[in-house]
Amino acid sequence: MPTYSVRDKDTDEMEEMFCSWSSLQEYLKENPSKESVITSAPMIVSGTGMSGNIKVDGGFNEVSRI
Repeated sequence: MPTYSVRDKDTDEMEEMFCSWSSLQEYLKENPSKESVITSAPMIVSGTGMSGNIKVDGGFNEVSRI
């Protein structure tokens, strides 16, 4: 389950909640003085394979000379 950051609008206090998305939405609905806050961007991973095992075709080695 993910961790969500929640801020109290009245006191500006932050808390972390470890729950499902639907549980968070229910909690926010029951507590109107609370709001969900994005504290950091999620890590985005691209590419496949291990860095030492990536294979490229022969065209990668071609060099164009002008």
